[in-house]
Amino acid sequence: SQADAGARLMVPNGVSRAPASPALAPISMKFFLPVLFAGLSVLCSVSRAQPVKLIFATAYRTDVDDPGTLAMLHGLADLGMVEIVGVITSTSGTNVVGAIDATNTFCGRPNIPIGLCASTLGSGGPDPYAATIANAAVYPHDQTNATAPDAVRLYRALLHAATAKNVVICVVG
Repeated sequence: SQADAGARLMVPNGVSRAPASPALAPISMKFFLPVLFAGLSVLCSVSRAQPVKLIFATAYRTDVDDPGTLAMLHGLADLGMVEIVGVITSTSGTNVVGAIDATNTFCGRPNIPIGLCASTLGSGGPDPYAATIANAAVYPHDQTNATAPDAVRLYRALLHAATAKNVVICVVG
């Protein structure tokens, strides 16, 4: 029909075909891996009576996979499947700790400790979205790079405090 003709594309060999659906576009690995992790976490946690204690290690600055994964972890925590005991950042953009804390605060967990990797201080470039998220006038939070403990010290403290030695470390970035 003529209606169909307008919705079809001509390819080099002269054969027409319908345009590809955006829903069928290839899924990027940065999106797929956090979703896969969240799904596996759910499957592994279903039979557990206690939530999985989890440390989230992230480069929370330049790509949206990190805040997306943190948001999914908060969703799993809301379901009682995980307990986020700490967040470690491997980058030190000006706003990284504030952005993580704003996300945690927004999700109802403002007291999650956030460690900053001291060896990255002064490194990196702009914080494309972290500056927006870390704007305390818009997204309240109280932790900053200046108040964050060193990542290694926080790792050690969190792992030492785990009585059953059953902490999972989830790394994205």
